[in-house]
Amino acid sequence: MTATSGLEEVEAALARYSSLTRAAMQQYLRDRAPARYLYNLVRDYPTRTGKGIRPALLLATCQAFGGSLGEALGPAVAIELAHNAFLVHDDIEDGSRQRRGKPTLHRLYGTPLAVNAGDALAVLALQPLRDDTPLSTRLSHQVSDEFLKMLTRTIEGQATELGWRADNVVDLAPTDYLELISRKTCWYTTVWPLRVGALIGVAAAHALDPRRLDEAALKRHEVGEAASLVSAFPEVRAVVLAFQRNFGRTPPGAVLDGRDIGTVIFPDADVKIFVTASAEVRARRRAVELERAGNSVSEADVLADIRRRDERDTSRATAPLKAAPDAHLLDTTHLDIDAAFRAAIDIVEVVRAGRKRG
Repeated sequence: MTATSGLEEVEAALARYSSLTRAAMQQYLRDRAPARYLYNLVRDYPTRTGKGIRPALLLATCQAFGGSLGEALGPAVAIELAHNAFLVHDDIEDGSRQRRGKPTLHRLYGTPLAVNAGDALAVLALQPLRDDTPLSTRLSHQVSDEFLKMLTRTIEGQATELGWRADNVVDLAPTDYLELISRKTCWYTTVWPLRVGALIGVAAAHALDPRRLDEAALKRHEVGEAASLVSAFPEVRAVVLAFQRNFGRTPPGAVLDGRDIGTVIFPDADVKIFVTASAEVRARRRAVELERAGNSVSEADVLADIRRRDERDTSRATAPLKAAPDAHLLDTTHLDIDAAFRAAIDIVEVVRAGRKRG
């Protein structure tokens, strides 16, 4: 995959998420009275084409953490409606003349009607969080709490900025600006969508179905990359840790493969083997595996991905990649699969024999 094609895939995914959100949002923008003085205005900004970055971030994060689009679509619609409410009020407060290539709402309809339409959008934003939500009661309350905190934080940040302008405050340091944006754009544009997407996705990890572990899709290159990214989050690791330990302790036991199996998951395992090979050899093997599965890949790209993942996994704070002190090193750089398997069996037999003698 080239950098250009990777960017195109990201943009296509974000556009798809945005399209899903706009479609789901229509039920909250339907025709009703009073149309002329309220609901025609309410529909105006949401129907002007925007990037939809906030709902897209939320939906993408939820899926990255293992959740489904259906679970996160309500909160995605909520943040998009709230964003449009903020825009209506911001345009009035800033005296803006245009929004998304057209005259601002208050220029089209007057300030009183525009303010009222912005208020209506803010109220409508609460409905997707409670209407037939697929989330559990506890999770639904968590998401709603996060939403209300986000609204409060954003309004407080806006008040601070308006106050600075009203009082002509100019003796500001960079830290003042950083504090301001952490309460405004930064929080509701990036932090809130990422937090809520992760909240919903992690909850889905609790319902992990072991029957899905044989799915061929789990062996795809992009899934492996996503797993490395997601596994850096302690909340995800805590859920998966419990699942792995329950699985491994179920009779008659198991042979487990993973980057922290011997150090974190099963530090008291009967036999630990730290299997390694040079990055170049691993890239060659992975490329062959992917090509046999019908994927077109570049070995150079796979090698770059492996090196990035190694760096990420060895430097993460939670369960970093490292050999356990009592692990047996097995370097397979110059071994084919049969020779590597025999070497692993030999290690197991040596350990077992030593225990019998002891």
